[in-house]
Amino acid sequence: MLSKMFPILEYVALLSVILFQLEPRIADSNNTVMRCIDEEREALLTFKQSLVDEYGVLSSWGKDNDKRDCCKWRGVRCSNKTGHVKVLNLRRSDDENSRGTVLKGTISPALLKLHDLRHLDLSNNHFGGSPLPEFIGSLSRLRYLNLSCGTSLLKVPRPFQYLSGLVYLHLENSNLFSLGSLQWLSHLSSLRHLDLSYINLTKSSDWFQVVAKLRSLKTLVLHSCALPPINPSSIWHFNLSTSIETLDLSDNNLPSSSVYPWLFNLSRNIQYLNLGFNSLQGSIPEAFQLMVSLRFLYLTSNELEGGIPKFFGKMCSLNRLCLPYNKLSGDLSEMIQNLSGGCTMNSLEGVCLEGNDITGPLPDLGGFSSLKILVLGENRLNGTIDKSLSQLLKLESLSLGRNSFTGAISETFFSNMSHLQMLYLNDNSLTLKLSHDWVPPFQPKCFNNFSAMTREKSSNPIIGLADKIWIFPRYVYRYSYLDNVLLTWKGSEHEYKSTLGLVKCLDLSSNKLHGAIPEEIMDLVGLIALNLSNHLTGPITPKIGQLNSLDFLDLSRNQFSRSIPSSLSQLNGLSVLDLSSNNLSGKIPLGTQLQSFNASVYAGNPELCGLPLPNKCPDEESTPLPGRNDGANTLEDEDDQFMTLGFYVGLILGFFVGFWGVCGTLMLNRSWRHGYYNFLTGMKDWLYVTAALNIAKLQKFRN
Repeated sequence: MLSKMFPILEYVALLSVILFQLEPRIADSNNTVMRCIDEEREALLTFKQSLVDEYGVLSSWGKDNDKRDCCKWRGVRCSNKTGHVKVLNLRRSDDENSRGTVLKGTISPALLKLHDLRHLDLSNNHFGGSPLPEFIGSLSRLRYLNLSCGTSLLKVPRPFQYLSGLVYLHLENSNLFSLGSLQWLSHLSSLRHLDLSYINLTKSSDWFQVVAKLRSLKTLVLHSCALPPINPSSIWHFNLSTSIETLDLSDNNLPSSSVYPWLFNLSRNIQYLNLGFNSLQGSIPEAFQLMVSLRFLYLTSNELEGGIPKFFGKMCSLNRLCLPYNKLSGDLSEMIQNLSGGCTMNSLEGVCLEGNDITGPLPDLGGFSSLKILVLGENRLNGTIDKSLSQLLKLESLSLGRNSFTGAISETFFSNMSHLQMLYLNDNSLTLKLSHDWVPPFQPKCFNNFSAMTREKSSNPIIGLADKIWIFPRYVYRYSYLDNVLLTWKGSEHEYKSTLGLVKCLDLSSNKLHGAIPEEIMDLVGLIALNLSNHLTGPITPKIGQLNSLDFLDLSRNQFSRSIPSSLSQLNGLSVLDLSSNNLSGKIPLGTQLQSFNASVYAGNPELCGLPLPNKCPDEESTPLPGRNDGANTLEDEDDQFMTLGFYVGLILGFFVGFWGVCGTLMLNRSWRHGYYNFLTGMKDWLYVTAALNIAKLQKFRN
């Protein structure tokens, strides 16, 4: 009988703790626990009804008892004092956007009932090209508004001019709709951040005059807006704000005469300047030296000529200097000398001079101790690769491809480059001399980021490393010509006479690829890592067993069906596997490798069965638990225990229901609230102590 009481007392103790775990929610002057306001909860639910939520992004929103507090919903934040909704942030991350897990539909005017809304972010969703809602301009308390990449900006609603308290406005729109006058912006006197990228402003001839009136503006981004040229004679009539710290006017085809005259008036505070993909001509103006706070300068793809001026060497804040794809010419040694003439040597972390007409050998760069990025590809550089590069201990990316470098590179060259992630030496005449058992000091993300784990095998030099191919957010690489390469991996040597076998890492994840796995991938027998997390369908090809060098395999978040091929169990070197979130079914193939992984590897496949999953397959016999009687006495004992347990649990629940019924009635009287609250707090503490003592006694008896 005593043994039957043990589980009963355990349930009593546990139930006592659970029932009093939550604090009583009482509203008075001393103890205020605010919940979501009913009107605003209903407004948010109405807003949800206007959306198409295919992936359950808003699954936490609902009317169920456990979901009634809208202040706990995803993307919703409320004021601790008033309970009003202050923040609605449903921005989708770039990764979620690439997987298609976005919201669709229309933006409901029910949001007008959120009277104290300060922050609204609906960016990176797909609202079907619906125009910017008129009612947005009536949310007068807004301070932050981000509707980028989600709506069609056919016109800006007239009430927008009443958002005088707006501080952050981001309306970037990839649909390239056209806007007329920007006069409505001049009423947003508190604006500090403005981004209208990818909106056609060809007809907005007043853009410069309007921007000049925004005296608090710190960030201005007008990337790829087809900005009309500025009339130089009208510039002096406007006192442009000197508070701007970040300015991006890239990809607007602006000529020098439209930019330089007013640019240097705001120079003192500017820290980030991007004038890439315009029509800037001539030499780099010396007026740039007035930008004493400048940290990042991007002048990519213009028509700049000459070399790097000496004043850049004295810009002590300069962190990144990017001048690729211009018409710069001259000797690289002279340019580097101009950069090393002052404090810039200590601050500079990135130099990009790719795609110019720069000549000469590599000079000594060892003094640039902070350098992380060095991009000098596609020039006319020659000679050997200077050993001073090995002194750049922080170097992460090195690009010297498509030049005329010669000579040999040994493994000692890389001995100090423990941070190196990207290396491009393609289209030179270099020979890599590396021993077969050499282990690089760096840990690249993929071996195709650095394919130099090779040694010379024939009289032909190894030419090139990798050409980069862009696929929405990851890289894939196409190898240049390589002849007879010997590669060592996990203690075994492999000789390759074609470039195909050298592909070691293939990552196509987070794209929008559909259909079956291409059979050609199974010919990449040297693959060590394969990630195909996309929207692929069909069965997993049995030929995957041919990839016997695989160490990493990710096929998650696809729509693969049928069973897992038995050939997968033959990949003995596999240390990372993810097959989750598919439609796989049947028994997991037996083999030490597949059973050694955690069950989470197979999660999201409800019809899979077999170890390591807890659900057994129909053909597996159930194994009785040891020490367990299957006779009639056991069944009777279980029934008796169940009835006894139900009696005690029912008794306790009845007590609490009755207790709350009586005390709940007393709560209606305001004068009883404070005493009632103190009584419940004391009762809760007493039950905590009682429960702890009961559990301690039970453990003592069992021991």
